[in-house]
Amino acid sequence: MVVGGAGQVELPEVRERLQRLRERLAPVRAQGPATEEAARESIAQAPRRVVWPMIRRRHDDLVGDFAAPQRGARSADVSRADSRAAAARLTREHARQELAAALDESERRADLPPDQRDLKHRVRREEGARLRAEREKTERER
Repeated sequence: MVVGGAGQVELPEVRERLQRLRERLAPVRAQGPATEEAARESIAQAPRRVVWPMIRRRHDDLVGDFAAPQRGARSADVSRADSRAAAARLTREHARQELAAALDESERRADLPPDQRDLKHRVRREEGARLRAEREKTERER
């Protein structure tokens, strides 16, 4: 049978389309009762409509409050990193100065005559022994 008008459609084609739509709709209909039950449970658990503006405000407050401390923490991390870097540079400079002084002292000692060098070594050993003894005495007194 032919339907009249500008767009002529055969009735078997219409029936075929309806059948395909029913086939696509069948799984959706099968899920219908479970979906309705989930919707009822959600509605039962959801806050009342009058509460939502307060929930949205609280959410905005929490999101806003999170951003400010986060910026503060990042800023503190950067400033602490700068101060740690400055302290490391200062420590490195002190170490360079100590190394230069130790090398200079070593060169001066190497230029000493052997008897003076031996005397310096003996004095240094005695001073080290005295300092160790003082340290041990202090530790025993604790």
